[in-house]
Amino acid sequence: MNKIGDEVRLSFLQEEVEAGQAGEQNLGEAMDIEDIGKEARTIESCGYYATRRAALDADIVFLPYNSVLSKSVRETSGVRIKGSVVIIDEAHNIADAVNNMHSVVLNLAHIQTAKLQVLAYYNRFKNMFKPSNDRSVQMLLRLMDALLKCFSVSSGSVHSVFPEKTGILTVNDFLSKTGIDNINIFKLSEFVRESKLFFKVSGYYEVSTAAEGSREEMEKLGSLNSVMDLLFALTNNEEDGRVIIDSGMEQIKFVMLNAATHFEELVQEAHAVVLAGGTLQPLEDLFLQVMPTIDQTEVQTLSCDHVIQSGNLLTMTVPKGPTGQAFDFVHSKRSSPDMIMDLGRLVVNACKVVPDGIVCFFPSYKYSEQVTSFWSKNGIMKLIEQKKKIFGEPKAADEVESVLGKFKYQIEDSQADDRGAILFCVVGGKMSEGINFSDRLGRCVILAGLPYPNIYDVELQERLKFWSPSSGTSSALENLTMKSVNQTIGRAIRHRDDYSTIILADRRYCSESGPFKKLPQWIKEANVVHCETFGLFYRNLVKFFQGKK
Repeated sequence: MNKIGDEVRLSFLQEEVEAGQAGEQNLGEAMDIEDIGKEARTIESCGYYATRRAALDADIVFLPYNSVLSKSVRETSGVRIKGSVVIIDEAHNIADAVNNMHSVVLNLAHIQTAKLQVLAYYNRFKNMFKPSNDRSVQMLLRLMDALLKCFSVSSGSVHSVFPEKTGILTVNDFLSKTGIDNINIFKLSEFVRESKLFFKVSGYYEVSTAAEGSREEMEKLGSLNSVMDLLFALTNNEEDGRVIIDSGMEQIKFVMLNAATHFEELVQEAHAVVLAGGTLQPLEDLFLQVMPTIDQTEVQTLSCDHVIQSGNLLTMTVPKGPTGQAFDFVHSKRSSPDMIMDLGRLVVNACKVVPDGIVCFFPSYKYSEQVTSFWSKNGIMKLIEQKKKIFGEPKAADEVESVLGKFKYQIEDSQADDRGAILFCVVGGKMSEGINFSDRLGRCVILAGLPYPNIYDVELQERLKFWSPSSGTSSALENLTMKSVNQTIGRAIRHRDDYSTIILADRRYCSESGPFKKLPQWIKEANVVHCETFGLFYRNLVKFFQGKK
């Protein structure tokens, strides 16, 4: 017994020494994740624990959002922000990131599987439980029984307490209707955390299913974690979130509405927080969503001019097409064949003038398919293809890199023909953020319409009510839309010597008191032309690119 114990202690000590050596190596030079993994394999150590060790002594630590914005992840990962300067890049995503991190989606299959797992664990070990632990595990089983009542199960043994297909409730209403208000969810949450019940149940279940050789059962290990995430979410303040019951989808969703609850906690703990980004406008929405109670006199804002010369960017608002058809892409009018045809003529004319790459954005996948299908049937696509090779944004994430590679090859490789290329994308899609269309890849960005979100989405409705309870939702909706616009058109100019044009095709952009006023300052301070006629638009486009030859 002593020999085994000595071996365990020696093994642990060796791992500690190796992690310390790898950690020191990490501190010696800046290393990315691939370099850390390679170095760890060289000395047969763990790159993850070496990095955690090194982070304690490092002056600068780079982290993903969830490792900073989630208190539980910070505590688990050993991330210390007290007294630190926290710099958050791409900060326009802060509210969404925090809300998504603390939102939970739980479906019927998760609950049923988790209940089976906990029952199996309970039946195996209940004789070993202390009375208090026995009561807590039974309490968790009662919680899952209550959650099952949200749905009508085909066997008829469970009848939904929510006859409506979709229900939106406050946390307290949800607890009351399901009968969970008889359970002390705060005490239960504490037990689950402190006892590490998830690891014990999933560990036992993993061993028992592995013995049976069932891969399908092994894949269900995350079900209990989803139930526990909902349990923790229900301990949030009543006003901070909503519970959405979707009987059709057999889903319970906790939607976090108040990102400030979690973000302001970080602000208070850190020495200072810097929110950085090229498209933070509109700022008032950002402050409202993540720092509503912070004294605004303590907030310093700095807006810098863009590094490019003003002559390297031309932004044009275009209210009508070549035949004079008004561009009014509101939902009720955007299916107009005449308007779609004139938009196609605008794109064809742009392809004749703009060299290399054009990126054209539509408000949604559905509308992109509608427009490009119409153009194919009416000859527009053939005219575009004479000037540019055509690419489209794929719906599958694993195809994005391939499409981008082909798009880049067509523009930059000397073996390709000299047409250049056009890429049709979607605002809020996989190519509207995080991808740079710099230099020849994005000499022109076209945005057709304003990408207003679906106002009938129940989750969005609740968010808008929370953000603007007194002033109405129209301003919040416009701010949300313009945040997407600003992020999309920012794909073009990426460095000081770059140049590009931005074409905003919709009459609503033409008024400086409308959505246009919420564009980034660096765009408004460059060359902006409100083109009352298509002829004015075309002349300015030709003149801009003639000056770049």
